[in-house]
Amino acid sequence: MTHVVKGSVVEGEVEIEQAWTPPRRVAKVCKAPIPFLIAALVAGIVFDLAVHQPRPGLGFVVWCVVGAVGLMWAAQARRTALIAWAAALLFVPWFALRSSPWLWGPDFVAFAALIGYGADLAAGGPVRRSVSGLCRVVLGSIGAVFEAPSVIGRAGSSVLNRVAGNRRGSWRHVWRALAIAVPVVAVLFLLLVSGDALFAATFDVNTGLDLSHVVLTAVGFFVFAVPLTFATSPSRVPNVTRHARLRSLDAAMLLGGVSALFVLYSAVQLSGLLSGAKYVEDKTGLTYAEYARSGFFQLMAAAAISFGVLCAVRPTVQEAILRRRTLLRSLIVAVVVLTQVLVVGSIIRLRLYSDVFGLTHLRLYTVVSAVWLGSVVVLAGVAAIGRGRGDWMAMTASALAALAVLAMNFVNPDRLVAQENISRVDVSEAEFDGPYLASLSSDAIPWIIDHIDEVPDEQRDELEAALCATTYEGNSWLAYNAADDAAERALADFCS
Repeated sequence: MTHVVKGSVVEGEVEIEQAWTPPRRVAKVCKAPIPFLIAALVAGIVFDLAVHQPRPGLGFVVWCVVGAVGLMWAAQARRTALIAWAAALLFVPWFALRSSPWLWGPDFVAFAALIGYGADLAAGGPVRRSVSGLCRVVLGSIGAVFEAPSVIGRAGSSVLNRVAGNRRGSWRHVWRALAIAVPVVAVLFLLLVSGDALFAATFDVNTGLDLSHVVLTAVGFFVFAVPLTFATSPSRVPNVTRHARLRSLDAAMLLGGVSALFVLYSAVQLSGLLSGAKYVEDKTGLTYAEYARSGFFQLMAAAAISFGVLCAVRPTVQEAILRRRTLLRSLIVAVVVLTQVLVVGSIIRLRLYSDVFGLTHLRLYTVVSAVWLGSVVVLAGVAAIGRGRGDWMAMTASALAALAVLAMNFVNPDRLVAQENISRVDVSEAEFDGPYLASLSSDAIPWIIDHIDEVPDEQRDELEAALCATTYEGNSWLAYNAADDAAERALADFCS
């Protein structure tokens, strides 16, 4: 930060004016350019091998491990960053142990989040515990995408200058020559490929050189460079101190309005519960099943907004005088309790619908998300009532999300969905959904085969045919997946 001091004399006194000018952006320079380039190249090659497999498996695990270990080597980070990157590896083995895409997505999000958090720590950023701090980590990682090309260029220039004995001028001439020659050669190459079929066939993916390997290696190189750019000092994430606060009246009106609305909603729900399904059908024009199915995501959005309200009023509660603080804390407790009513009610409605129409991935994951959101609202309420800074709340909520993802990997959601749908055959009047059962991943196939006799007779043959039509491509060890291997062996015994 730069301050320019100006002085002037006013009636014998010196008047000081300070004009603030924004600091100049300091370019990021990789601490260890040679390890950076080597690790990025290896990560790019492994990325190419992993992407060319028919499905994520051991190759994807190897790529994630290579990327995390490469960051540890090239970033020269402090211990806290290394701990975050090591924690990210907890979510990696599941890509070779489970085959459900519904698990791969959360696992990769958790892995990428911990990689980004560790990169922020490596860049010298503080341990972000607040919600706004974690949001700044996300913004900083997005900014690293745009700054990565310049960091790659500086790392390459540094290595070339070392090879040339620090003769910077000569390498500047080389870069200029490449900048002139490459576009011309590229245009000529495109003209020759479009004008000569034989020349074009030489570079065809099926008949000649597969340039997709080069492209994917470059993509993997860049993907590795992004977190390393973020991990390079100075951090792109400024530690901003915010001074804007809601007034006590503002917070009281906000909390009171939310509480009143949630009380009204709870009263309507209680009235419908006591009056029965016919009352609901007459009021809404929907069947009870349609009513139970609708509105879940809107209720979750309302719970998320109440979480935001609790985060917004927390600084005001901390600074309020005793009498006002007591009122605000009472309103916070009311909002937390009523929000739990929303969450529990939405889960019950979705559970009733699942009991009738069966369990699906979406219904299972929405229930898990609702439980997590209800827990986060409680954490936000405790943080708002307490006297401390409350920065632990965001980290605890993130840890709960990570634990939920790990727990889902152990639970095996696809097998749970199969168990729920087959076990409800004798207790539900709804039609059994055999095609959906056949669409489940390999995680559920061995269990389905063991309980195939419990499937209704009219759909058993169709389900058996769909299972036996399942094929698995690729014999490379990079495509190995434990769930697929177990399912393939179970199908071989069953279909024979």
